[in-house]
Amino acid sequence: MRAVLVGCGGISRAWLSAAKEIPAIEIAGLVDLDEGAARTRAAEFGLSRAVLGTELVEVLDRVKPDAVFDCTVPEAHEQVVVTALR
Repeated sequence: MRAVLVGCGGISRAWLSAAKEIPAIEIAGLVDLDEGAARTRAAEFGLSRAVLGTELVEVLDRVKPDAVFDCTVPEAHEQVVVTALR
């Protein structure tokens, strides 16, 4: 299963650690308002092949994921979920 993780703040570390333990999950993309945060998480978790970006729609278009992990602040959840479902 290919997944995109949105929101590369503190909680993303827990999600990425858990995903790393499930062989069927490939984190194929990381999205954050700060691309540097996405780059940092990618390096931390050895995700050198992951698509990184600041725009969710662009990363979704490139990755075509099976799942989206929403690790954003609560105020952003609705927008992320609606965008991902579209």
